[in-house]
Amino acid sequence: MTSLCDARALTVTATTKRLPEMAGGMRGGEAQDTDIGTFYIMPIFPASTDIQMRSMTQTPFTLFETYTGDHDIRHGDILISPAVIGDAYNVRGVEMWPYSGSEKFYHLILEKLRT
Repeated sequence: MTSLCDARALTVTATTKRLPEMAGGMRGGEAQDTDIGTFYIMPIFPASTDIQMRSMTQTPFTLFETYTGDHDIRHGDILISPAVIGDAYNVRGVEMWPYSGSEKFYHLILEKLRT
């Protein structure tokens, strides 16, 4: 079976930001750590109807999804894709994508404030 990387599906570069960890009930500062790394993702696309219905959102956010390889991405991170003119998305969900190969891939659910 051809891997996602061999198929050249991960074509968009992205970076993540992460808020400092909580300590003593307070966040460790205002600045976000931008040194999480640069990695490749599939192009970001609107979330499927199934994802939209599962989340049951009645919020001012639009859901998107993408896939990536094995990277340190967590719920609450901010994903930035320069390929989409610097759009930033909140990472709302990270789940392992069921793939039969030896590589690990993750399905990311992203949200963006509707404007």
